[in-house]
Amino acid sequence: MTEFCPECLEEYVRLLRVDQKRLQDAEDAEVRKRERADALLRNASAQIGIMRNNNDELKARVKELEILIKGKFTTLGEILHARESRSSPARKE
Repeated sequence: MTEFCPECLEEYVRLLRVDQKRLQDAEDAEVRKRERADALLRNASAQIGIMRNNNDELKARVKELEILIKGKFTTLGEILHARESRSSPARKE
């Protein structure tokens, strides 16, 4: 059986603990990085959902405005046409 000096074993254990700490720190950093990436992904997904909702709302509002404007122009056209037909020939020129 091979014998090791106590100082050598203590140094070996100390080095193993240093390596273990380094590996644990690296693993913790990876976990934090993954958690940050997951949070960013959730945030981006939520932002996309909000933008889609806003886009749908804007599209609906544009449709409402188009209908309103078409109605106003139709009404305005009818009013102008009625005024023109009642106007005297001198006013038309």
